[in-house]
Amino acid sequence: MKGLKKFWNSFEEISAGTFFFAGITLIFYGVIMRYVFNEPKAWVEEVVRYLIIWGSFLGFAIALRYNQHIQVDILYDKLSERGQKILDIFATSV
Repeated sequence: MKGLKKFWNSFEEISAGTFFFAGITLIFYGVIMRYVFNEPKAWVEEVVRYLIIWGSFLGFAIALRYNQHIQVDILYDKLSERGQKILDIFATSV
């Protein structure tokens, strides 16, 4: 089971990076085709939109798994351990 979880985590991280890299590469391709060759490609913008969205979703999941999402520490540090757990549950559910 640990091997499957490790494989899935690696797959998720590689997929998120690949989606972002492919999106950036396609943006570059679209700009070159539009302004250098004067041949704009209509499909580039839509494909990039979906790649960036899915890369973001996977990135959010990875950040949540490693507890690296953005949080405000001013209030969090002043709470008791029980209060911190309640705030974590609330923030995760939102």
